[in-house]
Amino acid sequence: MAHNHDSNQMNMSYELLMLLQWLLEHEQESLKKLITKSLHNGLQQQVHAFVSQQDRQDAAIELQDSIIDFFMLLENQIHTVFNEDQTQEVIQRDMLPALKMVDARSYSHGALETSIAKAEAAFCKKTISSPKEILCKELLKRWKPHKKLLYH
Repeated sequence: MAHNHDSNQMNMSYELLMLLQWLLEHEQESLKKLITKSLHNGLQQQVHAFVSQQDRQDAAIELQDSIIDFFMLLENQIHTVFNEDQTQEVIQRDMLPALKMVDARSYSHGALETSIAKAEAAFCKKTISSPKEILCKELLKRWKPHKKLLYH
């Protein structure tokens, strides 16, 4: 999104426009809940203060800037979430073959979750090139072989 202060024009990306359309079509109830929560958490007082304010022109300019800031926040969040989703797909695609080979009965549910979370975090921080590598290391750390092995 780009904003030109001189001409008071704003350009929105297609992603932002599509998000607004999606929210309008699919998230009306969620938006209503958000507005209700906002009103109860101080928005109502701000609206009353604005209505009773003598110098509304300065406040109106400030509100216009807030609209631009809001759209910029939405656009930044779209790109952040999109990038997180792409990273998550890479992580899952890389770890899936290793996870298929793990005998889940050898680990507690918590140990598996912790190992996967550590592998994801290491990959996101770019401390490793392959989440599978750290996953295997973490699983080995948490592996508790059964003491009672059956011998024939």
